[in-house]
Amino acid sequence: MLQLSMPLPTLEWKTLAGEKSRLRDHAGQPVLLNLWASWCRPCVAELTEIARNEQRLRAVGLEIIALTVDGLDGKPVDPNAARKIIESVAFPFVAARASKSLVDKLHLVHTTLFEKPAELPVPTSFLIDRQGRIAAVYRGALEIDRLLGDVRRLDQPQPATRFAGRWFAPPEPHKIGPLAWDLFDNGYVAEAIAYVEQNKRWLSGEPEFVRLLTKRGTELMKRGADRLAVAQFQEVLRIDPNQPSALNNLAWLLATSPDKEVRQGQQAVRLAARAVSITNRRQPTVLATLAAAHAEAGNFPQALATANEALALARTAGNKSLEQSLLQQLQSYAARRPFRTSA
Repeated sequence: MLQLSMPLPTLEWKTLAGEKSRLRDHAGQPVLLNLWASWCRPCVAELTEIARNEQRLRAVGLEIIALTVDGLDGKPVDPNAARKIIESVAFPFVAARASKSLVDKLHLVHTTLFEKPAELPVPTSFLIDRQGRIAAVYRGALEIDRLLGDVRRLDQPQPATRFAGRWFAPPEPHKIGPLAWDLFDNGYVAEAIAYVEQNKRWLSGEPEFVRLLTKRGTELMKRGADRLAVAQFQEVLRIDPNQPSALNNLAWLLATSPDKEVRQGQQAVRLAARAVSITNRRQPTVLATLAAAHAEAGNFPQALATANEALALARTAGNKSLEQSLLQQLQSYAARRPFRTSA
């Protein structure tokens, strides 16, 4: 099934010779990622057919990365089986090993693209355009003539109509927000952080845009990248000045960051006070942020009062971790010390 162009997350692999490579190393040329296995007879036939058509494929500027998935299913397999097949068919393009993370991310892409997704079979191939965006998915055996035609059409305008074939549903511009969330939710946080940043223009028209930017800022904050997180939350608030999570997280950073260049007590108070108002003074985490902001601004009596208010709510909610954190913060404020997060 062929689809519209769509940006991909970071994809990396090791060649059979052990060299590290990634999709972005092939920017500016079309690439075919081919998933195959040594135990899959149609896969071997497909590799043989690709090798036979080397000159035709190179003539359209196509690079092919044959990625063996041997061993990823946990079943025992001869570690040299893939290499033997590559040598036996005289495969002239790049031969590499797929990692579990690469296959996982391609599966997330596949799930996002298809109206009725299924598990990735082998062989499956992904055609990538010169900009590193997915242009087509071929499930099952490749037809070389069709592949050649698709590559030639990559540079044509109006991508929604440049490919022939039957559509399960009318083609529409793909929303990539679901893929970004899937990357976050499946533990590919670094890739998701980069994916959101690299594709802001694409995402900007989607309803999840502000939430994704806020999620990106939160993950940067967790990693101690305070300056980048501050910039991200500021961007969110330019779009939506009353986004509670962005208000709260930015205020927390401005009040508690170990980086003195980040801290701005008075601004933290203003932001946190707005977040407290929006949440009707019922969120203990938001009140804790306001307390920290007052302490950074030097108003320790107000910091103590607000932290005690947050503590009462945390106890009522049974939030033990927040309760312990607030007790530590209260000790700091009683000693007239602002609270600091770990460096």
